[in-house]
Amino acid sequence: MDDPSVDRFLVRDADSLLSEREVAAVDEWLASGRRFHHMRDYFTHTELLLPAMWGGCTSVIPSVTTLIESFLSGDQGAARFTDQYFLRAALWPTVRESILNHDETFGFHDAKPFPDHPPIRWRATQFRVGSNAAYQSISGESARPSGSRQQVELAHANEPPVADDAHVHLGKWTLTMPFFLIDEIRSGQARVAVR
Repeated sequence: MDDPSVDRFLVRDADSLLSEREVAAVDEWLASGRRFHHMRDYFTHTELLLPAMWGGCTSVIPSVTTLIESFLSGDQGAARFTDQYFLRAALWPTVRESILNHDETFGFHDAKPFPDHPPIRWRATQFRVGSNAAYQSISGESARPSGSRQQVELAHANEPPVADDAHVHLGKWTLTMPFFLIDEIRSGQARVAVR
């Protein structure tokens, strides 16, 4: 937000999947003339400004680094929600003056429904804007002791395998991974090997 070479920015979680629904909403924001954009797409999306579902123009808010430092010097809230508290206290009073909200659940702050869009490539019954792609896990038997790691490889046909370390607990390894990879394992398009 403090980068002078950037005109507009989007804030997203690293584990959330972009979708056609979000692209249509962002395109509508870009054409709206509003300086900020925010989306709510689930019943738990209740904060004024969700930390990973908004964007804006960089020229509106003065040094966000200074604002963060100032906020953190006096914050006594729960560390897990510091980003939400910061957005509410330090940015919302400015952001709310020129914002396009997409929100079909609460309709907060003159929200609009999400615009029409092509079909979503992800499982529509479980997908929402801001979804955590890695909310599922796979597991298997392990002879290793609890607290150790088990290397697990995921392989697709004609591609080199990708390895990750799974946690071992009580004779089982568990590895969290994106739901679409778990779907590929279940359908036989990918296979898992333990090393």
